[in-house]
Amino acid sequence: MRTTIDGAGRVVILKPLRDALDIGAGQEVELQERDGCMEIAFPPTPMHLTKLGKGLAGVLQLR
Repeated sequence: MRTTIDGAGRVVILKPLRDALDIGAGQEVELQERDGCMEIAFPPTPMHLTKLGKGLAGVLQLR
């Protein structure tokens, strides 16, 4: 799948790929260069574990 970079340096992620990866407007991504290629990844969700009854629960850390 090919796309272009506009004059402001923005890359368009085409709709079929956005749909397949469930990417929406405003979604944060991380970019990095690796071996001459650009990688786009989703940053990890900040969270911590807390005891809930006899188990553990993941709690989101809001900014």
